[in-house]
Amino acid sequence: MAGWADERGLDFEDAGLLPPWSRTLAAGLGAGEHRAGLVIERTKHSITSVGGFKKRPERSTHHICRGRLPGGLDGLVAHHLHLYLDSDPEGQSWKATPDTVVVARLPEGSRVVCELRGEPMPPDAKVGRVVDLSDGSGPPPQPRSSEERGGYRWTVDPAEDPALLRELLGAGLDAAIAAAPAGTTVELRYGALCVSAKGAITDPAALDALCRVAAAVAAGVDRAAALLNLQDPAAPLPAPRDDARARWIDAGVRRISWREPPASVPAAAAAYAQSVAAEAGIARRKTLMIAAPVALVVALLALAGTVAMGKLVGDAPLWTLGVVVVGAPFVVFRLVHGVHTMGREAAGAHTALRATPWGIEAFAREYARTRGLTLEDRDAFRRGFDSPVAGMPLKVFGGQIAERVRGRLVLWLDPTDLSAKSYWLLAVVPSAGDAAPQPPAGAPYSAGPRGGALVLSLEVPDGGRTAGNLDALAAAAGLLSSQQALSSA
Repeated sequence: MAGWADERGLDFEDAGLLPPWSRTLAAGLGAGEHRAGLVIERTKHSITSVGGFKKRPERSTHHICRGRLPGGLDGLVAHHLHLYLDSDPEGQSWKATPDTVVVARLPEGSRVVCELRGEPMPPDAKVGRVVDLSDGSGPPPQPRSSEERGGYRWTVDPAEDPALLRELLGAGLDAAIAAAPAGTTVELRYGALCVSAKGAITDPAALDALCRVAAAVAAGVDRAAALLNLQDPAAPLPAPRDDARARWIDAGVRRISWREPPASVPAAAAAYAQSVAAEAGIARRKTLMIAAPVALVVALLALAGTVAMGKLVGDAPLWTLGVVVVGAPFVVFRLVHGVHTMGREAAGAHTALRATPWGIEAFAREYARTRGLTLEDRDAFRRGFDSPVAGMPLKVFGGQIAERVRGRLVLWLDPTDLSAKSYWLLAVVPSAGDAAPQPPAGAPYSAGPRGGALVLSLEVPDGGRTAGNLDALAAAAGLLSSQQALSSA
């Protein structure tokens, strides 16, 4: 790898750790440190590993090659390892398995699409039955675009304009994928690109081919972004889209009549969590009714297997009975604990899937109503906004946000790092020039011109998504906008 990097003018670093920006890079999160064998060969029916007594971290990155990659994209190539618990007839053991990754940041990626995934379609894929525990009252899925071609399935979330997708998945990508190692996967999340293939690839031609896949995706992002015009911060945008999910959220929000705006997004979500507590209990009981019989069957099979094994090896009946009596409490405990855990998780998921979107919507509606603002379509805003922060807008408020200043306030989410979300409040107003106004000393926000707008950005904890913080940021935006106008004059 060092030789490959040297031949291509790249900087080489022996070890490090890439952030969990994709499923591949996030695999192993939470596994902890274990003694694990390093997987050096994998076939359809077997795995070969070495060094099983060595302690390894849950995630690590090795042989990092940075710079202008083959194909012309600035990024890095590396071998990224993660731990997983492997099960075979001999028992369970931890393994460290490598992936070869190409990683880059695409500044325009978030404007074009929130998430893009391209992966080979399994030849024998089968669809299983989904058990609905909500009696059809669960949230409708987010609209998304999907395209299948050349043995690959490309999924785009949220659904985008076909013209945008034609450019994004346009010329050169299919050919680059065809030349890449088998099983190559593409993930683009909020501007973070990861192209990956299984194993620690060292063949120079294969490494070059992976880099050219990443370059083809980046070229598609640039072509698609060229179709998107930056918007005037003071010009109105369309209302949020009216679809099945929006109508489902509307029905949920109406469960509570707010006499005054909720103090924060978490406060609103907590109120809706209380409103669905009884339904969450029903989901838990339904899960227990399904899981308990399955656990009973597993216990009976384990008992039958123990008896059959005892007969096969010629154990005395009393010895077999002793094994059953001693082992049964451990088996039963684990099964009962697993069933109850499934019930709690079902109740928690039922609550979160409802309380979170309903709480955000209720907070946004009440804030907009009491401040004379209008809720606008977040995807229309995202496509025309040059954001200083990676991620996506959750709610967009348009109108007069300060005295004689029209613009927008935004609840923003950055979910790029799969280990922890970050929350932001943004204020976007027209810019009176290219000069960056100076916030007061000690101001918690940053400010600067972006794409013809003056943008203030404030990172907050979940509990910091409050009406008070939005009001303060709006006032600061009005003040800086006035100062910028005076300095430009």
